[in-house]
Amino acid sequence: MSKHKKLDLRPNYYSRHQAIAHCGVNFKTFYKYRNALGIIPCRVYQNGIYYDAESVAKIVKMRGMPTDLYNKHVKVRAHNLNEAYKTGRLP
Repeated sequence: MSKHKKLDLRPNYYSRHQAIAHCGVNFKTFYKYRNALGIIPCRVYQNGIYYDAESVAKIVKMRGMPTDLYNKHVKVRAHNLNEAYKTGRLP
């Protein structure tokens, strides 16, 4: 079995921990870029803030992740999340 955990690409919510971990961005970098980009949390749950995929995508792009990885890890999530908004599964 692969030592890497398979990414869950279902249109779902991603905790900031998951989002940052998947994209290889550390917290310091994330918050520095987050403030610079004016990224806001899309939803708040009792177990923490959930950021949308587009926000994480911006950060990954700024950090210079290889395009194929960017497409694989982030674009699909962003698309799924957008679809979820459109179909009313997200408020």
